[in-house]
Amino acid sequence: MTALWMCALPSAAGATQIATSDTLPVVATLSVWAEGVWLDLLDREGTIRGPLAEEGIFQRFHPLMDSEYTLDLRTGPFTPPEDAEWARTGDGIRAGGSSISHPHILSRVDWRQAFPVAESVDLIAAYVRDHSLTDRRDHTRLGVRWRDAGGSGWTVWSRIGVHFHKPAADLEAGLTRSWPAADGEGWRLELRAAALDVFSDVIFVGLGVDPQDVEAHIDHHGPPLAARAFVERRAHRWRVEAHGGISTAARSRVTFPDGSAPPFDLTEQVGFAGALVEVAPALGLTVAGYARSAWAEAQRTPPPEASADLEVTERTDALGGYLRWRLTGSLAAEAGLHTTWRPETRIQEGASVRHEDRELYWDVALVRRPATGWTARLAYAGLDRDAGVLFPVGTARHHRLVTEGGYRTGAGFEVRAGVRWDLDELGRHSFDGGHLRLSAIPARAPGG
Repeated sequence: MTALWMCALPSAAGATQIATSDTLPVVATLSVWAEGVWLDLLDREGTIRGPLAEEGIFQRFHPLMDSEYTLDLRTGPFTPPEDAEWARTGDGIRAGGSSISHPHILSRVDWRQAFPVAESVDLIAAYVRDHSLTDRRDHTRLGVRWRDAGGSGWTVWSRIGVHFHKPAADLEAGLTRSWPAADGEGWRLELRAAALDVFSDVIFVGLGVDPQDVEAHIDHHGPPLAARAFVERRAHRWRVEAHGGISTAARSRVTFPDGSAPPFDLTEQVGFAGALVEVAPALGLTVAGYARSAWAEAQRTPPPEASADLEVTERTDALGGYLRWRLTGSLAAEAGLHTTWRPETRIQEGASVRHEDRELYWDVALVRRPATGWTARLAYAGLDRDAGVLFPVGTARHHRLVTEGGYRTGAGFEVRAGVRWDLDELGRHSFDGGHLRLSAIPARAPGG
């Protein structure tokens, strides 16, 4: 059997692309999660409160969140198998909208495309829209990719993030290579590096732009840098993927030219790591387990005469597993179990607050998804959360039923719509929101 090892087009949706073969159906990935953390670092303007928010870098809590918000995130947007399919794709687009309240909709759009400009050189473009209670992201990245650079077997690429605020632009570069073997086995490696706010000194120092022209001026003491890596090992009946990334401890001076707030020194750093193991122990059965962690530290030190010192340490740790059992050619049973911890420490003006937050989520689903034709999904989901002092309204236990139907074409287009039902409020407030998803992912070649 042959394997198709996709060329690396880094995507705004997350996906360091994983290899695919017809020997091991991939049902889960950490690529989308890792890219999300990476974007929180690169696209600080895309967070809901902006890059200088007192809520920290991840900004995980918002006053508009209710106790069902986490359940909305789990049951409205894309499922783990859909994320895994997106991570295996080169070009494509997907979009989803999910109601979370009367006036608000979670919306997500991922698009990436390569445009050949020479025999082995492509113009690459990627866009992500992520509007939620933690993000207001509309982020475009453009770059160039050189496949099999100089006959080395490596794919070399570079791209820039397009921002409305010029000093916030980031520059990325990367290397990717695959070592495929017979029968779908092999290795894959990707390395990335990024220079953050790369034009800040050029604009305010080199071009002499007056800081009075901006609401807040961030003067970096040194160039903020970040790096990440991805590695995958695939065998006939198992697969392992690992992700990791870290930024330098970026130090900067923040001033407010209009005098609206006192200046302060800011130090920030972000890191993440995760691994996933996927096994096919029997015909039609695939099991995956993962562990992942992301952390961020932000410390602001005001002048001696001011007292607005602040230190925020955020961490999100998770363990979980997926199971997919193919019952027939188009019918499968799926199940997932996930535990998440969200500790946070806030030290402000000498007072310390320690936040502890534990969440357990589980779901089981029956899915009909033929290569072409009508699709359907019936799922039961449960959430048990003991939230802490920063999000007391989040402490709750909920149960939900998800019904969904759609249509899929052989060309790779799919549309799905669903309704969520509150099993805790049956007969009183049963309707718990709806969602719609569209995707256009070119079909892979047979055996790929």
